[in-house]
Amino acid sequence: MPRLCVTLLLILWFGLATAAGAVQLPGSLDAPPATDREVYGDGLSAWEQGRQDDALRLLRGLVVSSPQSVFSGQAALVLARIFYLQDSLEEARLYLERAGDRAGTVEYQLIQAALAVAEGRASEGLPRLRSIHPVDLGPRDRYLRARALARALEASGESLEAVLVLHQAVDDAEGLLEDDDRSLQQEAHRLLAALDDSELREAVFMLRGTPIGQIARLLAAERLVSRGNEAAALELVRQVVFEPVVFAYKRDAVLLLD
Repeated sequence: MPRLCVTLLLILWFGLATAAGAVQLPGSLDAPPATDREVYGDGLSAWEQGRQDDALRLLRGLVVSSPQSVFSGQAALVLARIFYLQDSLEEARLYLERAGDRAGTVEYQLIQAALAVAEGRASEGLPRLRSIHPVDLGPRDRYLRARALARALEASGESLEAVLVLHQAVDDAEGLLEDDDRSLQQEAHRLLAALDDSELREAVFMLRGTPIGQIARLLAAERLVSRGNEAAALELVRQVVFEPVVFAYKRDAVLLLD
C-alpha cells in the first residue's frame, strides 16, 4: 500500500511538472506570433511617440508580410506620413497609393493635401488643408497639418499668415512632441527671417509674450545690431532673455546679449 501511494504521488508530480512546462510564458519562443492588429497598434504607438525606427520596422513588416490584411492599408497610411515628414516624397506617395482603402478618412485627406503642396501644387493643397480642423487630429497630425499649411501659405505669398498658423500650433501644444514643437519653431524662424521690416514689426506686436513672438523680437534685435543700432537692440534682447517665455532660440538671445 505505501508503495502504491508513492507511485501515485510520483505520477501526479510528473504530470504537474509537464503541465507547467507547457505553459507559454510572455516573450518565450513558444509564444504565438503577434496578430496584425497588435503589430499595427505597436507601430502606430511608436510613431505617435516619435520612435520612427521602431514604427518603420513594424509597419513596413506588416505591409510586406500581410498585404491582404485589413490593417495593411492603415499601416501604409502611417508610413506615408512618416516619409512625408522626412521629405521622402516619392516613398510617401507610393505608400499613400497602397492605402487606398483609407480614402475618405481625415488622415488620408491630410497627407494627400500635404503631398500636393510638397509637389508644387499649393493651390490644390491649400483649400484642402484649411478644411481640415485640428480638433479632428492627433498631436502628430496636427503638427503635420501646421507644417504643410504654413508651406502652402508661404508658396501663395502669405508668409505672415503662415507664421500665425505655426503660432497657433505651438500655442496649442497639448500632446505635441518636443521635437515637433522645436521643428515648428524652426519653421517660424525661417519664415520670420524672410519678412520685411514692417511685417516683422507686425509679428512682434501681434505675438508678444509667445514663443513665436520671442523669435520675432530676437530677429528684430539682430537686424538692429546689423545696422549699428546696438542700444535699441540691447533693450529688445534684454526683454527677450528676461521674460519667462520658453522658446527654441533663447540661447541665441543670451549669446547676443553677451
